[in-house]
Amino acid sequence: MLQCNNFEVIDLGVMVPADKIIQTAIDEKADIIGLSGLITPSLDEMEYFLGEMNRLKLNIPVIIGGATTSKEHTAIKLYPKYQHEVIYTTNASRAVTICAALMNPETKAELWARTKKEYEQIQQAFANKKRLASSCQSRQPELTALMRSAANGWITKCQHQSKRALWSIKMCRLPHSENLSTGRHSFDYGA
Repeated sequence: MLQCNNFEVIDLGVMVPADKIIQTAIDEKADIIGLSGLITPSLDEMEYFLGEMNRLKLNIPVIIGGATTSKEHTAIKLYPKYQHEVIYTTNASRAVTICAALMNPETKAELWARTKKEYEQIQQAFANKKRLASSCQSRQPELTALMRSAANGWITKCQHQSKRALWSIKMCRLPHSENLSTGRHSFDYGA
């Protein structure tokens, strides 16, 4: 896609070590580095790669894409590793627009400001989910006891309001039967 749009592309292939990518980018004076993650282990390699770029104090924009990548992963795991542009793209055709924007100083600044804002919103949402999960974890003994009562014919409905950590627990007794040979419970939801 990039070559068809007059970008010079140096394709290093697959499973290329970080040091080779970095050295080639330095030697060739690359304007942009593109990383594609086609298998899950490449996500960790991307994290390592960006850490190395940062350690070496390089300032080359990096585009992230591929089947295993996501904007959320880029925002939470990759963006914090590198002090410069790390842009996630959903597909190769979108990479053309991103590369064109990164090559123009005005649009580069605008793109990066917008992207950073998105990443920070994703990070905040992730942090809120972690706090909620932590809150649920601290309530685990209570909730486990309540859920155990479901096995005895009690159905429990738990609600959580995140702003005030207010828990509302509703229980109702339902007719049920137990299969003594399997130990399984079945509930009669009829009238």
